[in-house]
Amino acid sequence: MSDFKDILKYYRKLNNLSQREFALRLGISPSAISMYEAGQREPDFKTEEKIADFFNIDLNTLRGRSQLLNTSNSTSHDLQSMFTLKLNELVLQSEKTQKEIADDINVSPQTFNTWCQGIAFPRKDKLQLLFDYFNFGYSDLAEPLKEPDSYTIAIARTIYENPDLLALFELAKDASPEALQLLQDVLSVLNRKGRGNVD
Repeated sequence: MSDFKDILKYYRKLNNLSQREFALRLGISPSAISMYEAGQREPDFKTEEKIADFFNIDLNTLRGRSQLLNTSNSTSHDLQSMFTLKLNELVLQSEKTQKEIADDINVSPQTFNTWCQGIAFPRKDKLQLLFDYFNFGYSDLAEPLKEPDSYTIAIARTIYENPDLLALFELAKDASPEALQLLQDVLSVLNRKGRGNVD
């Protein structure tokens, strides 16, 4: 289960507030916010209510006790969207297939794929597995994602706009390195044959 400190930091960053700005708006000391986020101190009930009201969330969400998708507010949808983007970024950075990661954290590849597509959101126990596996937490979801370079954007656009390439990409993205090499070899031969350069 995620800690209050991580959830507090996540919502503060999501609202683009420094610890000082947030403390001033709540009418408490900046050092109190710093201690809350460091896990050195917990707020009293009245302060918890102020924080929850400020972010327009309930106390269970602030305390990490509610299922994010069981709430119907836009914050939950925003959090799921940010989670999906961050998860896909981390999968790319890991240079592993979805299947490899799913096997590593002991979930089915189909389930993991639904998380990557934003179709489903992991239960708390699975969410914690992901946090531990990738070494991130709620507060990291508010961190800006790296902007893709122009080359990456051009490739993504080419794949997206060509249904045949998109279908090939979908089939190949979870293939083994050996299968990908075989596919490259076959395509190279077919391309040479198409140009009349077959040996």
